Amino acid sequence: MSSKATLAKLERVFGAERANELIHECMQSAGIKSLESADERLMFARALIRLGGIYDAIGNSIAVQALLEGAKEGETSGTFVRPGAATRPKKSTGAR
Repeated sequence: MSSKATLAKLERVFGAERANELIHECMQSAGIKSLESADERLMFARALIRLGGIYDAIGNSIAVQALLEGAKEGETSGTFVRPGAATRPKKSTGAR
Protein backbone atom coordinates (compact mmCIF):
# COMPACT_ATOMS: atom_id res chain seq x y z
CA MET A 1 0.00 0.00 0.00
CA SER A 2 1.61 3.24 -1.10
CA SER A 3 1.04 6.67 0.38
CA LYS A 4 -1.50 7.24 -2.42
CA ALA A 5 -3.32 4.03 -1.52
CA THR A 6 -3.35 5.05 2.16
CA LEU A 7 -4.89 8.41 1.25
CA ALA A 8 -7.40 6.72 -1.07
CA LYS A 9 -8.49 4.35 1.72
CA LEU A 10 -9.03 7.26 4.11
CA GLU A 11 -10.85 9.30 1.44
CA ARG A 12 -13.26 6.42 0.73
CA VAL A 13 -14.21 6.19 4.38
CA PHE A 14 -14.03 9.80 5.60
CA GLY A 15 -14.11 12.01 2.49
CA ALA A 16 -11.23 14.05 1.07
CA GLU A 17 -11.26 16.89 3.59
CA ARG A 18 -11.29 14.72 6.71
CA ALA A 19 -8.76 12.32 5.17
CA ASN A 20 -6.30 15.17 4.64
CA GLU A 21 -6.88 16.39 8.20
CA LEU A 22 -6.25 12.88 9.56
CA ILE A 23 -3.08 12.45 7.55
CA HIS A 24 -1.69 15.75 8.79
CA GLU A 25 -2.74 15.08 12.41
CA CYS A 26 -1.43 11.52 12.54
CA MET A 27 1.83 12.24 10.71
CA GLN A 28 2.51 15.07 13.15
CA SER A 29 1.62 12.83 16.12
CA ALA A 30 3.88 10.05 14.80
CA GLY A 31 6.72 12.47 14.02
CA ILE A 32 6.98 11.47 10.36
CA LYS A 33 7.23 13.59 7.23
CA SER A 34 6.01 11.13 4.58
CA LEU A 35 4.17 7.84 4.11
CA GLU A 36 6.55 6.43 1.52
CA SER A 37 8.08 3.58 3.53
CA ALA A 38 6.26 0.67 5.16
CA ASP A 39 7.78 1.69 8.51
CA GLU A 40 6.36 5.21 8.17
CA ARG A 41 2.93 3.82 7.28
CA LEU A 42 3.08 1.57 10.35
CA MET A 43 3.90 4.55 12.56
CA PHE A 44 1.06 6.49 10.92
CA ALA A 45 -1.33 3.56 11.49
CA ARG A 46 -0.39 3.41 15.17
CA ALA A 47 -1.24 7.12 15.52
CA LEU A 48 -4.58 6.50 13.81
CA ILE A 49 -5.30 3.51 16.08
CA ARG A 50 -4.80 5.68 19.16
CA LEU A 51 -7.82 7.78 18.06
CA GLY A 52 -10.08 4.78 18.72
CA GLY A 53 -13.40 3.80 17.15
CA ILE A 54 -13.55 3.59 13.37
CA TYR A 55 -10.08 5.17 13.21
CA ASP A 56 -8.80 2.14 15.13
CA ALA A 57 -10.28 -0.25 12.56
CA ILE A 58 -8.86 1.64 9.58
CA GLY A 59 -5.52 2.05 11.36
CA ASN A 60 -5.28 -1.68 11.99
CA SER A 61 -5.99 -2.33 8.32
CA ILE A 62 -3.17 0.03 7.31
CA ALA A 63 -0.86 -1.48 9.95
CA VAL A 64 -1.41 -5.03 8.72
CA GLN A 65 -0.68 -3.99 5.15
CA ALA A 66 2.48 -2.15 6.27
CA LEU A 67 3.66 -5.25 8.14
CA LEU A 68 3.01 -7.42 5.08
CA GLU A 69 5.13 -4.97 3.07
CA GLY A 70 8.07 -5.36 5.45
CA ALA A 71 7.57 -2.78 8.19
CA LYS A 72 9.59 -3.68 11.25
CA GLU A 73 8.01 -3.95 14.68
CA GLY A 74 10.09 -1.74 16.91
CA GLU A 75 9.91 0.65 19.81
CA THR A 76 7.50 2.92 17.95
CA SER A 77 5.01 0.23 17.04
CA GLY A 78 4.25 -2.05 19.99
CA THR A 79 1.14 -4.20 19.79
CA PHE A 80 -2.42 -3.65 18.64
CA VAL A 81 -3.71 -3.61 22.25
CA ARG A 82 -5.54 -0.38 23.02
CA PRO A 83 -4.66 1.56 26.18
CA GLY A 84 -6.79 0.29 29.05
CA ALA A 85 -7.57 -3.01 27.32
CA ALA A 86 -7.39 -6.07 29.50
CA THR A 87 -4.35 -8.24 29.01
CA ARG A 88 -3.73 -11.77 30.16
CA PRO A 89 -1.14 -12.36 32.87
CA LYS A 90 1.83 -14.47 31.85
CA LYS A 91 1.54 -18.14 32.78
CA SER A 92 3.85 -19.34 35.47
CA THR A 93 6.29 -22.01 34.36
CA GLY A 94 6.51 -23.41 37.87
CA ALA A 95 10.30 -22.92 37.96
CA ARG A 96 11.74 -20.64 40.60
